[in-house]
Amino acid sequence: MRWLLAGLAVLGLAGAQQAPRGGFVDVPPCHWAAEAVRALAAKELVQGSPAGSRELVENALRQVFEGLRCGDPGWSLEFLEGAPPGFATGAVGKIDGFELRGLQTRVSGGEATVSFQVVISEGGSVYTRRGTARLVSGPGGWRVVYSSLVALGLPYFR
Repeated sequence: MRWLLAGLAVLGLAGAQQAPRGGFVDVPPCHWAAEAVRALAAKELVQGSPAGSRELVENALRQVFEGLRCGDPGWSLEFLEGAPPGFATGAVGKIDGFELRGLQTRVSGGEATVSFQVVISEGGSVYTRRGTARLVSGPGGWRVVYSSLVALGLPYFR
């Protein structure tokens, strides 16, 4: 049990942003521990630790790509503002993996920007793009402005 709780602490669970689908904002639905984390949280055996605005902003961007990696655009939609109506139901594709690099985050009140490089692997191909995501804070937490991702030129954001 002590190992499990230590492992959950390493996950960096964030509780200061509304958790989609009754879970934690940084545990995507296809994460190997997602079901265990949900079960422990439902029994009130674990709770998220508060995170700073910078962490939550970067996490919102990361979770947009986690949803694509999981093949669950509905998860991505939880962290997007202004996505087109068909985004969650359309064929946005599934990526094999991604890495966010060189994050430069600026937070000012209820708005933020994250300059980043994303490396995406999909079907044996690797795409590298640089961009700046705009984010806004609302009652549910930080959300990435969809239109700021369109400039990446990736098929998921059109």
